[in-house]
Amino acid sequence: MKVFYELTPRLKDEDFINKLVLSTLDYIDGYDIPESPLAMPAPNSALSALYIRLKFNVDVIPHIRLYDINKIALLSITYGLTVFGINKVVLTRGDKPKDAVIVDELRTEDAVELLKSRNPKLKVGSIISLRYSLEDILKRLNSAADFFLILRFSNEYMDKYEELVKLSRKLGKELYVYVIIATKRNLSIINRIGQPYIKFENLDSFLSTYHDVLNNIIVSIPGDHESVVDVLKVVSRYR
Repeated sequence: MKVFYELTPRLKDEDFINKLVLSTLDYIDGYDIPESPLAMPAPNSALSALYIRLKFNVDVIPHIRLYDINKIALLSITYGLTVFGINKVVLTRGDKPKDAVIVDELRTEDAVELLKSRNPKLKVGSIISLRYSLEDILKRLNSAADFFLILRFSNEYMDKYEELVKLSRKLGKELYVYVIIATKRNLSIINRIGQPYIKFENLDSFLSTYHDVLNNIIVSIPGDHESVVDVLKVVSRYR
């Protein structure tokens, strides 16, 4: 099982990325880097990913928000990432911004197809939420994307996830499952997100039960950077 950590860059501490990467590098296989979560401006994911890749020589998966850019910008950003050795991106429309104009030029599927035709070296990812119908999930799986980030992994949706795994193997497409960790410091934040989560004290039991069906996971610990190393030490036992 490969382990990625969801690293959200922030502006408060200019040395934040260096400190976080240096403390977690031994426990992970790469970093998943969202772009402006909740449509709130944050240090750019592509630039952050490029910095991490060049300085630490580790796998990175930057996200790109389609609501913020047009076709020319999308191609320019991804060409730049490819030139400097980053071979994966995730495309998402993202949350709609409240104080900015929406660029509604490309649907996710159209953007994926554009990149696949113009930049064949790049592996392009999309997002699948298990809350949708199995028909819609499998339709997206059959799209042109090379890999998928999976939201809402839980017992409630296990039947759909198992079907998704079967077909993804036939199609040769990778799945990266988000595992959201709740700690004493971030439980109030996680409750506002409204996604399935695992309490830190139950993490080892969860991984023991499900690690065989989780080839790649993205560990997300929203709002609690102090617990990151403790969480990743547990997760890394299953790598």
